[in-house]
Formats: sequence, C-alpha cells, structure tokens
Amino acid sequence: MLPDDRFYTENHFWLRLENDEITLGLTPRGADDLGELNFAELAQPGQTVQEGQSLGVVESVKSVQELLCPCDGTVVESNALVVQNPEIVNESPLERGWLLKIRPSQDFDGRALLSSEAYTQKWPQI
Repeated sequence: MLPDDRFYTENHFWLRLENDEITLGLTPRGADDLGELNFAELAQPGQTVQEGQSLGVVESVKSVQELLCPCDGTVVESNALVVQNPEIVNESPLERGWLLKIRPSQDFDGRALLSSEAYTQKWPQI
C-alpha cells in the first residue's frame, strides 16, 4: 500500500506537502514502468517555476519522462543523490529517491490529485 501522507498524479508522481514545501517523486509504478534509470536532470534551487513547466527529466533505456511542475513556486532543493545515482529512484522511489522540493507561491492543498487509495484502485501495485 502506498503512504497516505501524500498525493498522487495520473502520470505516476507523488507529492508530499510538509512545512510549506512540496516534495515530488516518482511512484513505484512510475519507476517500474520507466525501468532502471540511468540519467536525471533536475531544476536548480532558486529557480522560479510555473505549473506545467518542465522541472527536468529522468531517463532509462526504455524512455524519457519529463517532470512537470505541480504548481507555481520556487525550487528549494533538488536531490543530488538522484543526479549522481539515478537508479536510487528505482531502489527507493518513496523515500531516498525523491526528486525535488518546491515552495508553492500560493496555497496548495492537492484536492485535484489522487489519494493513495484512489491511485491504487486506478493502478494496482505491481
């Protein structure tokens, strides 16, 4: 079962809101669908971003996944561990393999996103 402390998107990302920051990562399903990651390019801290804007990409032998920003805000941190060792996303997608932290410029409540239960019903875990 996926953690209940975060929201999920239809394109297999999770978002956790804590301390006025959103942590963004790939779900286990998203990581599995991509296959073993071999490259990650992430937005830099301090970068101002808008909802729908690219935050970078993760690549595997199978495909490339663009990371789209969930809201307007500022990138607070990118996970240097993922840039150095992209396969960490496959090994620990819900914890050590997080991708970015963003400080939203407006209140973000995640109501338009999926709960862990709704995501699991739509895409049963592998």
